[in-house]
Amino acid sequence: MLQLKAETYAVPGQINIGVKTDKLSIATHEANMTHSVAWMQFGDNVPFHIARKLDTKTRNAFRTISSTAHTSTKIEQSHHHYLKLMGTVVEAASRIGKDIYGYQYTATHHKEHLEHHYPSVKITYDISPSVVRIHNTSQRWYEFLTKLFALVGGFYTVMSFVDTGISSILQKRAKDTMGKLS
Repeated sequence: MLQLKAETYAVPGQINIGVKTDKLSIATHEANMTHSVAWMQFGDNVPFHIARKLDTKTRNAFRTISSTAHTSTKIEQSHHHYLKLMGTVVEAASRIGKDIYGYQYTATHHKEHLEHHYPSVKITYDISPSVVRIHNTSQRWYEFLTKLFALVGGFYTVMSFVDTGISSILQKRAKDTMGKLS
């Protein structure tokens, strides 16, 4: 088992994990690079009490390739993970809390079969210059009621206009048909 913790500057980069040695008498080019990623995160850890308030899609974007397995089906097979990172600030919900700085990311995976090369696992990451700010707001009960009554009142007004329009058209047609029958 290999555990890796890497700290880097906020610039694009690459992490290579491979087997290459001149001191052992093993065929390192035939190494099986099957691996699983238990946890991968960039930036601050998002505490549970804040993460549970985020929608599922946003919460999962902080750990896209966590809990994934990648299997080598051939010898001399390398795995390449490409991550696109987007800076994310989760603003504190209270005055006491602090903002959390992290990265949401998307990931793509490729397997490559390279003859006469050492198999490896490459993790290439690219950081977007944009930053997303997530601000969780709650609505007070009286704001909700005001919006609800505005919606109901607007619906009533529109339906009154429609009713008046339909009634006037029907009355006009009724008068026209009465005049023609006489």
